Parts: sequence; structure tokens; C-alpha cells
Amino acid sequence: MATQDMYDQIARYYDLLHGDLTEDIEFVIRLAEKSGGPVLELGCGTGRLLLPLVRIGQKTTGLDNSEEMLAVAKAKVASERAAVRERARLELGDITDFQLGQKYGLVALPYNTLMHLSPPALAFCLGHVRGHLKAGGALFIDVDNPVEAHDPAQDGLLLLDRTVHDPSQDETIVLMVSSAGDGDRQTRDTVWIVDASPAEGGLPRRTVAQATLHYYFAHQLEQIVAAAGLALVALYGDYDRLPYKDDSPRLLLLATAR
Repeated sequence: MATQDMYDQIARYYDLLHGDLTEDIEFVIRLAEKSGGPVLELGCGTGRLLLPLVRIGQKTTGLDNSEEMLAVAKAKVASERAAVRERARLELGDITDFQLGQKYGLVALPYNTLMHLSPPALAFCLGHVRGHLKAGGALFIDVDNPVEAHDPAQDGLLLLDRTVHDPSQDETIVLMVSSAGDGDRQTRDTVWIVDASPAEGGLPRRTVAQATLHYYFAHQLEQIVAAAGLALVALYGDYDRLPYKDDSPRLLLLATAR
């Protein structure tokens, strides 16, 4: 299943299920302010990061390959005041092959977006990133700690991820996740099951989406970034900028255009 098909399927539930994903926003805002902008967000989805950026005055381009996710983002932008709307640019396209006709002070591959890219696709993506960065511009990558992703302990288990209420439909939304890893390929074949149950009872409406996620160890990301003509600035393990370690919650990479 293509990645855009997966996100097209779950677009209506994305904000409900990720409403608590906010801890990276202030980190990215600080990077954007330091870079001087403008900002390019690859895999912008429903505008989770893009909206906070444009609201504080950062001109931001969001690129995504899911029409349904972008439709949600566009509706959010349309509801903002004119000055905010003017700072937002939303584009449908492939993050491994894009020409936007603009240079950016910051390019962000935010929360796990990079994990949708195979090694060849990632190389193509970073080649285009390099061509879109201003001199001295920054690249930000944010992914799950690969050490945890490599752990087979929960392979094949169907786990309850979260349960939320959808007030617009008066439904209970249940997200379940199952994945199985391939250590040699450094992938996790992941299935998301979303059940929407009406308040009055009855059978839930089920949505099943799946994708192959790729994980990269820190030294591999360093090599891939260097091959794209970018210089490593830092590796952090969390949004407090603590140094990356094997037991860190995240792997955050900062690089700059040489």
C-alpha cells in the first residue's frame, strides 16, 4: 500500500489520535526562529506543525502526498486571519522528488516522517533538500530511537494504542497497532486498526491501514546526511537537547548546508 493511500484512509482520525503530540512544536519553532526562515515542512499532513509556525510569523511551505491530509490542513488555514493565511503555502507532492522554486532557512522532516523512506528514497529526498536550503540553512530530522525499533519483543502483538472520543460524530475511536520487524532490512511492517463505535452501540466502523517503516541508526543517518552534502551539527535524544544515547526517547538530527 502506498503511503499516501494509508494517510488518505486515516486523515479524518489523524488529529483526534494525535492531539497530544505537541512536545516537538516549541523545539521546531526555536529552530525556525534561529534559521531566519522560511520553513519547509516535508510530510506536513494536517498542519500539526505548520499552523503553529505560521501563527508566530514564519512563512512555511508544507509538502505532502496525501490529498485527504492536505484537505484538512487547507481547511484549518482557511479559518485563520488573512495575515496567517498569507504565510502558509500547501503543496501536493512527493517528498523524494520536488522543485518548489524557493530556498529555505529550515527544512524539517518531523516526527517519524523519514521512517516512510527506504534508503534510496531517503537519498533522493535529501538531495532535493540540499538544493532547497539557503547557504547555512538547517535540516531537522526527528525519528523514533532506532534501538527501540530494532527490538523484536513486541513483534506480532496487537496492542491498544489509545482511545479517544470524537465529539463531531459522537463516536468512540479506538486505535490498535501491530508490527513485525526485519532486523536485516531494518524495517517494521506496521498495521494500524481504527475502530469508530457509535455512542448508541452497534458494530464499529473499521479502517485498516498499513505501511513498511524504515529505521536508521545514528551513524547511518550521519553517513546519509554527509553523502547529501550536509554537515552534522548535533544529535539529540530528546527535545531538551540532551545528547543522544541508546536509551534516549528520540533520535533528533540537526545538519547544515555546507
